Amino acid sequence: MTLAGHDPDHEAHQLMTVAEVADALRVSRATVYRLVNAGSLPGSRVGKSMRVARRVVQDFLRDAGATGPPSTTTDTPTVAPHQRSHP
Repeated sequence: MTLAGHDPDHEAHQLMTVAEVADALRVSRATVYRLVNAGSLPGSRVGKSMRVARRVVQDFLRDAGATGPPSTTTDTPTVAPHQRSHP
């Protein structure tokens, strides 16, 4: 425990509800359940509720940011319709 009463290890092991995870990831609760069921986001059942460790969510966000969104570029340059040359 630090002097300010803030324990980073305790905070990392806190469990988040599905709603909290959905807010953090900016997705729906259904998406959180799909991620957990697919094994992409480790979660645990606590009674009838699902919980995800805060550290797992932080790692998921970090890893998603490192890989970035899927590339949408192609080898062919994009040309606007009005810039196309006509034979």
